[in-house]
Amino acid sequence: MESGKVHLSGVIVRDLSSAVSNYRSRQTLDEYLKRQGVPGIAGVDTRALTMRLRETGCLNAVICADAAVPDDELVARAKAFSIVGKDLISEVTCSEPYVWSEGATGAEWEFSSAAKKAIADKDAKPFNVVAFDFGIKHNILRRLASFGCKLTVVPASTSAADVLAMNPDGVFLSNGPGDPSAVPYAVAAAKELLGKQPMFGICMGHQVLGQALGGCVRLFDFVFPSSFSLQGSRLLREKNSKSPTSSPLFLSHISPLSPLSLSSPTAPPSSSNSATTEATTRSATSPRAASRSRPRTTTSPSTRPRCRPTSRSRTSTSTTALARAWS
Repeated sequence: MESGKVHLSGVIVRDLSSAVSNYRSRQTLDEYLKRQGVPGIAGVDTRALTMRLRETGCLNAVICADAAVPDDELVARAKAFSIVGKDLISEVTCSEPYVWSEGATGAEWEFSSAAKKAIADKDAKPFNVVAFDFGIKHNILRRLASFGCKLTVVPASTSAADVLAMNPDGVFLSNGPGDPSAVPYAVAAAKELLGKQPMFGICMGHQVLGQALGGCVRLFDFVFPSSFSLQGSRLLREKNSKSPTSSPLFLSHISPLSPLSLSSPTAPPSSSNSATTEATTRSATSPRAASRSRPRTTTSPSTRPRCRPTSRSRTSTSTTALARAWS
């Protein structure tokens, strides 16, 4: 697993499989989430939901299994939540420093020749790296260990002085959730460490480093794994607060989207080339017949293309059909 426990608040899936088929599986998703105390909902058109989020940006949601709770209360709960100014790092970070002892990437998953060489070199001195836990993924620690790093993971609130006392060769700022402008303690520690030790980061760590170097953050209006950007001068709230489409979304009342059109404009057929027109028309219904009707040409090896793109006729289709095709 990527963390000691599940930190998310809910899970949404289209189809919940009852079969456990992966050779590493030990229990079903339903059993796992129940043990972790995390609610979930199935039977949702997740492709339609994704497309709505793509158009409107982040939306709040409420998962409710109690039909007696009125809709107005669910809407009020959704409206009451805001990620802006919310420190989620303090909810997911470790409580005490610890040394990573679960080792490197397993041999069956290792793909880097440099990592294999580092692991094989038993005489090499390991790099002493201190990692700030803003919600760190265990696989990041495995990858660093694969390249010969000895890792000490510290809570997000650890001071720069405490980090320097560990005499690290480098300092890593991890990924994490929430608003990067809501963690001034992490920014202050990074600012004090800059120039004293090599530093690197990922995701939230990048944004903390950016603020330590004088940058500001803004909230994207559309969805990314990390929805904050360092390109702006302030957190933007105007668009989502004024947009009529930004009302909270609770999952018991998702209205279907209109059909999605993937029609592509095509050039009008030429009257002087009826064979080509016929082959194009037949390709939409019978690819094999189209291949038989396609005129054959001979090219020399030097001019022959390495790959031959195929032309496919696309017609209007629904989001449900797309979800089936992409699943």
